[in-house]
Parts: sequence; structure tokens; C-alpha cells
Amino acid sequence: MKLKFQLSRLANNDLENIWEYTFTNWSLKQADNYPNQ
Repeated sequence: MKLKFQLSRLANNDLENIWEYTFTNWSLKQADNYPNQ
């Protein structure tokens, strides 16, 4: 069963910053993997 949720603006900003950091320091593949974990 999938749960539905809505992120706050600050939480969404945190996730965007994590993605950008990972992309810059690791790779596109790794950055794109995080949301699926």
C-alpha cells in the first residue's frame, strides 16, 4: 500500500539541496537514486 504525503516547502528545499550536492559530488545516477530509496 502506498502512503500519500505532502512535503513542506522547507522539506522540499532540503531534498533539492541534497540532490544538487549529490549530483555535484557524485553523479547524476546517484542523485536520481535517492528518491527511490
